[in-house]
Amino acid sequence: MALLLAVTGLIFLWAAPRISAQLDQLVDQLPSSVDHVRQQLERQPWGAWLVAESHAALSEQSKAIGIGGRLFAYLLQGVGAFVIVLFLGLYFAASPGRYLEGLVRLFPLQSRSLVRDALVAAGHDLERWLFGRLLAMAFVAISIGASLAMMGIPLALLLGLLAGLFGFVPYIGPLVSAVPAVLLALQQLGTSGTMGIIGLYLGIQIVQDYVLTPLIQQRTVSLPPVLTLVSQMFFGVWVGPIGVMLATPLAVVLIALVRKLYLEAYLGDYNGADTSCPRAAA
Repeated sequence: MALLLAVTGLIFLWAAPRISAQLDQLVDQLPSSVDHVRQQLERQPWGAWLVAESHAALSEQSKAIGIGGRLFAYLLQGVGAFVIVLFLGLYFAASPGRYLEGLVRLFPLQSRSLVRDALVAAGHDLERWLFGRLLAMAFVAISIGASLAMMGIPLALLLGLLAGLFGFVPYIGPLVSAVPAVLLALQQLGTSGTMGIIGLYLGIQIVQDYVLTPLIQQRTVSLPPVLTLVSQMFFGVWVGPIGVMLATPLAVVLIALVRKLYLEAYLGDYNGADTSCPRAAA
């Protein structure tokens, strides 16, 4: 933990001034970029209808609660959840055995060994998934930031950092991270430059999904795409934005528990094959 905090502090001291300056520029430029996109849309019949419907929806919603208030509430929710998760992680990392044994003691004596093995397996799978996700996030951040910098795009460092951070949420995160870059490109580079930015994001995402991720999953945890999307939708509806962020790691833990407690302990399926079949047994 001391080494992690030291490395994080050094990176923060080096990158914080640049990121802060670029964040101020992004906040200043995004409203004008949105206005530019709106003007371009209003030139088309379908675009004018879409803009009118969006204004009507926003005006009705703003009567109940201000948009700024909602954004501030989401920001506070995200910061609060981050602080809680950070301190929980520190406490669990300090003495994991204490909390593990306390949870195991809630079960009957004859089931404690099985429950302990299942929890340890879930923690191991979560650790491997997190390591693989961090590798993918680092690849996306470096690739996007370096590519935008070589293309002469302003705010390349911030946009690359956003792409890496949003990459924690599979499938949905990359789409959200591309929005600021596309809005800025529409205003500053035109249609052709914007298509290049979209192609860049799509290309890096394809490399991550079909080249890097399979290689990482050979040594980490493979999670089916359908199950990932379903878990994100479920936790997003019931919990909110924080649920979308934590949906995939929770799905990893649930899959490990189902595998250890149901498939292996209850059904006796240790290899994913039907052991009652003579051919499978052979």
